[in-house]
Amino acid sequence: MNANDVEIARVYTRIEKGTIADTTFASNEKLEIVVEAEAGEAVFNNGGPYIIGISVHGLTDSKVEIHNYEEKDNYQGAWADQSYQKVFGPFSLKDVSGFSSIKGLHCFEVLAYVRSGKKNPDVSFAKSPIFSYFEEVR
Repeated sequence: MNANDVEIARVYTRIEKGTIADTTFASNEKLEIVVEAEAGEAVFNNGGPYIIGISVHGLTDSKVEIHNYEEKDNYQGAWADQSYQKVFGPFSLKDVSGFSSIKGLHCFEVLAYVRSGKKNPDVSFAKSPIFSYFEEVR
């Protein structure tokens, strides 16, 4: 990364209000998606704007999505704010339409991006580790 670049340092999931990354969630638990971004010195010193967005897709069943990209859901900030961590959520499988009819273990992945600059924007993409939701079998 050079002085004019922006980059996603890390994308991960955690239990709601958790402090560490987690990749396995019971169907009754809520999760948060955390995106950490960083900027080169020139971008940071300029304090310019940035946008962070996410899309979460099911890998086990592609019809199941926790969150799909929508422009209105993007987070917008400025590098001068010194807040480069954005938490999306909380999300729950109970909030996902059609999921109540699905049983078993389901794997998901987050695709996140950060975009900075208007005339010649710099964009960085990153994927989270695969995470899973499981429906308890009784």
